[in-house]
Amino acid sequence: DSELTLFLNLPDKDNRAEGFPRNSRTRCKIDFRDGNADLFAVQRFFSDKVLGVDSVEHSLYADGMTGHHDSGSDSFLAWLGDDNRLIDASEADAKFHSDPPILQNCETVEMAFRGRRDMMLFTGKRVIFVDVQGFLGMGKKVEYISVPWTTVTAFSARTAGSWIDNDSEMCLWLDFDDVFNPIRGSQDDPPPPPIPRRSWLEIDFQKDKVDMFMIHRYLSERCMRVSAHNLKSYSIPVSSELLRPTPP
Repeated sequence: DSELTLFLNLPDKDNRAEGFPRNSRTRCKIDFRDGNADLFAVQRFFSDKVLGVDSVEHSLYADGMTGHHDSGSDSFLAWLGDDNRLIDASEADAKFHSDPPILQNCETVEMAFRGRRDMMLFTGKRVIFVDVQGFLGMGKKVEYISVPWTTVTAFSARTAGSWIDNDSEMCLWLDFDDVFNPIRGSQDDPPPPPIPRRSWLEIDFQKDKVDMFMIHRYLSERCMRVSAHNLKSYSIPVSSELLRPTPP
C-alpha cells in the first residue's frame, strides 16, 4: 500500500505515557491501495490547499548552481555520513516537475542538495525531503516529505569545527507537536528523553561544498516573514517603541 501522512497542529491533552505520542492528534495517516490511486495527484491536491496556488518571488540569496556538474562528494567520510552537497537546482526543478510530478506548476526549486542517496529541495514555498528507502537506496519505496516554510518557527545553521568535524548542520523547529515518549528499557531505568520525530529536523552538509552563511541568509528570508508573508524592507527602521527599555 501507499501512504499519506498529514501533520496537524491540533490541541490535545498532554500525554506522558510511555510508548505513545505526546499529542495523539498530530498525525493523520491514510492508506491507499497500490495501483488504485494516483498518490502524486493526491500530493498535488494537498500542495495547492496548503501552499496556495500563487507564485513566490525568487530568493535573492539562493545559489542555484546552474550548470554545475555534480562530481559526487569526493570524500569517503562525507559519503559515509550522508552529508548533503549543492547540485544544479534547474535540473532538479525539471525532474520534479515531470518525473515524479511533485512540484506545483507555480513552484520553482531555488536550491537542491544531494547526499549519499537522498535529496533535499528548497523551493519558494517549502523544503522537500526525498528519502529513498531500502539497502543503499536500491529499493523502490520513496518517501517525499514537504515542510512549508510557514511551519518553521526557529532555525539554526552551525558551521563545521576542526578538521575532524567534517560536516555542518542545519536545524529546523516546526510548529506541530510530534514528540514521542519512548519506553524505558527496564523498570529500574529512568524515563528516557522524548523523541522529537518530525518536530525537529537536523540536516548535515558537506562543509567544503555548502556555504552555511548563505544557508542562514536564505532561511532568514524564507522563514522570518511579516505582513502577510512579505518581508519587511531593510530600509524601514525599527520602531522606537520596540527599542524602549522595559520598565521595572
